[in-house]
Amino acid sequence: MYELLSQNIKLNCNNSNINVLVLGAGNINIIWYMQIKDTDLNIIVIDKDANRISEVFFNEYPELKKYNISFYQTEIDTADFVKCLSEKALYSQYIAVSLGDDGLNINSVIFLKKYFIRKNVADEKHFFIRIKNKQKGRSIKKLFDLDKSSMLFTLEMAKGVYLAYAGMLDKSSEEQDKALKDFYISQYNLRSSFSSAMHIYNKLNIIGGSIKDNLENIANLIEDNLDMLAISEYLRRNAFMRTEGYIKASKERVKQYIIENDNNSHVNHLSKEHPCLVEWAELNYASLFINELYKSHNMIHKANKDFTKYDYDIVKSIQKSFSMPI
Repeated sequence: MYELLSQNIKLNCNNSNINVLVLGAGNINIIWYMQIKDTDLNIIVIDKDANRISEVFFNEYPELKKYNISFYQTEIDTADFVKCLSEKALYSQYIAVSLGDDGLNINSVIFLKKYFIRKNVADEKHFFIRIKNKQKGRSIKKLFDLDKSSMLFTLEMAKGVYLAYAGMLDKSSEEQDKALKDFYISQYNLRSSFSSAMHIYNKLNIIGGSIKDNLENIANLIEDNLDMLAISEYLRRNAFMRTEGYIKASKERVKQYIIENDNNSHVNHLSKEHPCLVEWAELNYASLFINELYKSHNMIHKANKDFTKYDYDIVKSIQKSFSMPI
């Protein structure tokens, strides 16, 4: 969840009233579904450890206390769980399921779909489910093929997004395997790629598209809305980094850990400081500053940063990422 960094940025939002159900909060810090400016946002989080998680959540993200986010502690498949669904989450439009186990995720989605059908509120329900195991992903794929309002997020999709960021989607399988080494060993890359895959749905919504559209129509919409989508991706990336604990790095701090510590990176992952957590309009200035800093300290090979390019590249690759196999 995130607001627009700049009041001057306007993105399309079809819903003024957004109701979200999050089932399982252990593996989700924050879900980026859409820019929430000028919307009435209501979020219900159900988890067996909700009391502890809610305390940690609001201590970590105090700026989100102004939103209507409620935590309910109950076990799945209990009478209390069903009561909570009936009283608090019956009219949720968006349901994210992340219980930390593929089997639980699949069974919970099937249960919820049946429950909402019995209650005659199954229309306009958008499910988001994360599946790591390829075989289990295939076992539920038919269910999602029948319901095009839902999205299944698998490890393969996350890999596709990561390869898109690395500019490797058109490379050979050998080159891709080499690039994926960092993906497998880095939990940061894994979480970031899953969040980007989830945000594909939002990007289509922003430009008036749908996951029901064919790939040709999606490609045309992307081409006509590149700037808006790049800004949207930039906001998503910053929101993700915020949930990872990153803060904006000052120019002085960037100089310190590049020069004094003889570090070749402009990002300090140890202290979680990043110079690009700024307004979109300031991003080019950040690129210029970093490049000049590298040049002045004989790191010419590093002085080629164009931070807006990353966002445009991932937007242009949505069509390929979106069509990644399960």
